[in-house]
Amino acid sequence: NATYLIDYANHPTAVPLRAIAEDLHAANVPFVFYVAPLDVTLSARKGQYERAAMVERLDALRRSVGASKAEWLDLHDAVRNSSLFRDRQNHLKLGGCPIVARLLTQRVVARLAGAPGR
Repeated sequence: NATYLIDYANHPTAVPLRAIAEDLHAANVPFVFYVAPLDVTLSARKGQYERAAMVERLDALRRSVGASKAEWLDLHDAVRNSSLFRDRQNHLKLGGCPIVARLLTQRVVARLAGAPGR
């Protein structure tokens, strides 16, 4: 989807994410921001996806928001089966949810075990 070919770090939605991260850091609350899965298979078929470029855009967003690598989980390409997406807005069908839940749980557990450091 061409909607995802944007400069995330300078997008208006980065502003509230930055404020949330600042508040959580100030309160010493461990957290994990995560990037939801995208149907990269469909996007690649349309010529609208290049993994290295997407990873760089998302890492630029992470840095812009002020999240450490431990506080960030990029799942944009974690679901590789297009049949697990319900629609072109990248909403997952129920079958894709355990993939996200497993990866997110692993990161949260690791993050909590390593808290409070950044």
